[in-house]
Amino acid sequence: NWLRDKTSVLYEREMKRFIEDPWHARDEYIKVILKRTNEEFEKFKMLFGIKELEKEKEVQIIKLLELERHAMLMFTSCGWFFDEISGIETTQILQYAARVIQLAEDFGVQFEKDFVSMLKSAPSNIKSIKNGAVVWDRYIKPSVVDLTRVGAHFGVSSLFQDYPEDSRIYCYRAKSEILERKEFGRNKLSVGRAKIISQITKEEKRVCFVFLHMGD
Repeated sequence: NWLRDKTSVLYEREMKRFIEDPWHARDEYIKVILKRTNEEFEKFKMLFGIKELEKEKEVQIIKLLELERHAMLMFTSCGWFFDEISGIETTQILQYAARVIQLAEDFGVQFEKDFVSMLKSAPSNIKSIKNGAVVWDRYIKPSVVDLTRVGAHFGVSSLFQDYPEDSRIYCYRAKSEILERKEFGRNKLSVGRAKIISQITKEEKRVCFVFLHMGD
C-alpha cells in the first residue's frame, strides 16, 4: 500500500507532462499489453493526442505505464494467501514490487531503502531467513534485470551458441554489431558489441563485452 501510494503520486505528476488524464491512460494501456505491437501503441498515442515525440520521451511514457501495471500486479490475490514470507506466492509479488522500484529510480526517486526496512517487520518461519528483508536481499534483488545484465547474458551465451545478427532473448532483442570467437584448446574467447533493446519499454543500450571460458 505504501509503495502504491508513493508511486501513484510519481506517476500522476510525471505523466501529466504528456497526457491530461493519466489514469484514463493507465486503464487504456491494457490494449497495448494485450497486443504489443507498434501499431497498437500508435493507436494509444492517437487516442490521447500524443504527437511525434523524441524517442527518450516515448520511453518515459511506457516506463510510467509499466510502473502502474506492476503496481497493480503487486496485489495479485494469491500473494496474500501464504504461510511463509519466502514462499513462491510472496516472492512473486515482491518481484513485481522490485520492478516498480526499479522504474521509479529512472525518474530520480528512491524507494528501496524504506521499503526493505518495512519488510523487516514481516517474520519468516525459517530461522535462517528471519524476515522479509532477508527474502528481498536473497531472492528478489538478484532477480532484477536491466539492459546491461541482458547484454551480459548475450555475451556469455555467445561462447556456446551461434546467434543471428538480430535475436530475441525473452522480451528483449539483441542486435549484434561485432562478434568474434576464438578457441585455444579448451579455452574459448568471445569479444563483441551489441545493441540491447527492450521490446516492452523500447529502451535500448549498446554493450561491449569480453568473456573468457577456461574449460570445464
